[in-house]
Amino acid sequence: MLSARYAKALVAYATLGDRVEEVYRDATALEEALGRYDELGRLLSNPMITDQRKVDAVRLCCGEAATEEFLRFVALVIRQRRQTRLRLICLSYMIMVERGRNIMRADVVTALATDASTARALEKRLEEFTGKRVTVRAHVEPAIMGGFVLSWEGYRFDASVRTRLKKIEKQLTNINNYDR
Repeated sequence: MLSARYAKALVAYATLGDRVEEVYRDATALEEALGRYDELGRLLSNPMITDQRKVDAVRLCCGEAATEEFLRFVALVIRQRRQTRLRLICLSYMIMVERGRNIMRADVVTALATDASTARALEKRLEEFTGKRVTVRAHVEPAIMGGFVLSWEGYRFDASVRTRLKKIEKQLTNINNYDR
């Protein structure tokens, strides 16, 4: 896969400069920005905007402390006209670094924002369960109505109110169909 090859090259490049953590921070910031703002993806894909302006936009996403290694890498990706793959490249890089450090990523979706202590408690439970260090990313999705949905390494635990209501509805529908 193309994004994995680019990510592997970025890991090697960041390792050479002993900047893996800093590049990880930059990749995380860019991945989150690309996920949150569709306009950023459109800006990076726009052929009317110069490559330097695109790199400048990425620099803004990463903040003042953006590493030159990461910005050079992004410039290369843009020159190669692979900017539509930047989010996947960043995700692949993050996963490679996390695997190398025995870190697992988990996502939790709740109807309301969770506080830091709840996220940390969830991290601790998952660390005990998996034997790995865990980082939890929290997302808010009011449509689940309550409870939570937890995803990690291909697993999904859905304890949302929405899913429970759907199960109840299905049971009631089956009972009504059975009575006929």
